[in-house]
Amino acid sequence: MVGFPLERALPRVTEALRRLEHRGPDGVGVHESERAVLGMRRLSIIDLQGGDQPIYNEDHSVACVCNGELYNYVEAFRTLEDKRHRLQSASDINLIPHFYEEYGLDAFRELRGMFAAAVWDESRKLLTLARDRAGKKPLFYAQVGDALAFASELPALLACLDSPPPISSRAISMYLSLGFVPHPLTIYEGVFALPPATTLSFQEGGKPVIRQYWSVPERSEFKGTRRDALEILDAKLTESVSLRLRSDVPVGLFLSGGIDSGLVASYAAEAGARDLLCFVVEVEDTELNEARAAELVARQLGLPIETIPLNVSPVDAIAEVPLLFGQPFADSSAVPSYFVSKAAAAHRKVVLNGDGGDEIFAGYRRYWMGRLSPLLSHLPEMINHTATSLGENLAGRKRRSAAGFAARVLRGATRGEWDRYLTWTSDLLHPRDIAQVFPELEAGPMSESPLRQLRGYDVSTRSIDAFQKSDFRLILADDLLTKMDIATMANSLEARSPFLDIPLAEFAWSLPEQWRNKAGETKSMLRELARKRLPASISSAPKRGFEVPVKRWMETDLQPVLHDLLLAPDGRVGAYADRAKLSSFVKGTSGFPGNQAQTLWSLLMLEIFLRAPTPATAGN
Repeated sequence: MVGFPLERALPRVTEALRRLEHRGPDGVGVHESERAVLGMRRLSIIDLQGGDQPIYNEDHSVACVCNGELYNYVEAFRTLEDKRHRLQSASDINLIPHFYEEYGLDAFRELRGMFAAAVWDESRKLLTLARDRAGKKPLFYAQVGDALAFASELPALLACLDSPPPISSRAISMYLSLGFVPHPLTIYEGVFALPPATTLSFQEGGKPVIRQYWSVPERSEFKGTRRDALEILDAKLTESVSLRLRSDVPVGLFLSGGIDSGLVASYAAEAGARDLLCFVVEVEDTELNEARAAELVARQLGLPIETIPLNVSPVDAIAEVPLLFGQPFADSSAVPSYFVSKAAAAHRKVVLNGDGGDEIFAGYRRYWMGRLSPLLSHLPEMINHTATSLGENLAGRKRRSAAGFAARVLRGATRGEWDRYLTWTSDLLHPRDIAQVFPELEAGPMSESPLRQLRGYDVSTRSIDAFQKSDFRLILADDLLTKMDIATMANSLEARSPFLDIPLAEFAWSLPEQWRNKAGETKSMLRELARKRLPASISSAPKRGFEVPVKRWMETDLQPVLHDLLLAPDGRVGAYADRAKLSSFVKGTSGFPGNQAQTLWSLLMLEIFLRAPTPATAGN
């Protein structure tokens, strides 16, 4: 999806659409008027013959392009027909121009699904952009003189600009602490990511007006019994999965050995999706291999299986993945996600997954630690020092292992509340480290917007709720969903996430904290459902995650690459650094207390991005 309301914009939009072909290889559509050009690449999933975009209202005064899926379209069509609207096709995106006529900017509150949408109101010469509540679908924009350009990916947006914008040192600083650039920033000055659950309105010659149409609800306690809650949860999951099975092409599922995707498989099978093809990943590392557990679930449910051997070489990883994101991105699980999506795309155009289960139902161990957070601030100084030393000694352990988790907890134990939250969430550079190694960068993110968006939740309280909702607003939107969107859409594959159904999420957040994380048992409510639906070995299994052996790669295959790129006289990362301290860091002699391997990976991803021939080609 791309747009550019400016004279002589069509050549730029055409080039931008070429850069987005992977997101929609099935068709291309353009709306061109005197003051606006909107374009769309289509991946056809619903109404295969008649669902081309742009979509219009009856008199073509409202044009819409949208990347995503609206799952409540069947019910909403009845509402529109009762109001005597005439629909252009049976496509779910038909909802938007007609809802816009009925509700104006409130139209997006009525949509249930994932979307990045643009609406051009010809009569008012008004452009409206909107993004879904969770942030599943990306949307970037930049003001160009009196006009506004927007696109689903940064490389496409750059095609609409006169020249590549300068790199933002502030964004690099945040990236080094988080492993991603948080919205509304991007790696480029003057280019922004539209936040989730917001609209942007723009008229030529004016300024963008951003409005939040939904926010994570304040805590509201569920009044029923636990049994009541489980019955409601069961019904909401049934509905959410059923809605996401609506498709005019066959649907698949990324099935791991965990309870999230296992429950999705169970509810899909119950809904009659017996042809749901389950993609099961086979890896060599016995600690990470969940193939047998996933196959057990699929066989019990009578679902077909497609096993995907995943033997990714680090050379292939850094050759294919880093530039897909259009800006630096350090979540190494993007590598297996991309290659699995690539294999799955040979069989399906749409897949379900278990994304969001951890954030919505308290699946991370750090949530339980959040309840102890206030006590850690009052540890005696001697215990603080001991905790820090232990954390440093454990820092090299695998991230998802008990030792790796303990390292993050101990390193964060001595820090302030928000500092502690980010330490427990991220294994990367602390702002103090950035100040020492990268003196050319601006101050780190602890005192900077946009992390202020998190401060509405008081993580100094004994609250799982605050940690969950902070993750939803930051980590989920800018890391996990970004990873999955790019990994799948780079392969022309759509991913649907039943756990991110907003009515389901709002209900889960209303449940008492002790039900979500019962005596340290993560995802307690989901596990209780899983015990009735999945094998016992699945419902009681710990979280494993989806990783690549970054530490081994850094010590073997990628070690010469690290030295050749990061320590070269013309190294791009080195231009921001004290080169002697950077050399010490890369060689492992700096005494860095965090996760050395993941941090080196983040620096390598940044270096590769900055070395792209031109920023405009990043992602192609």
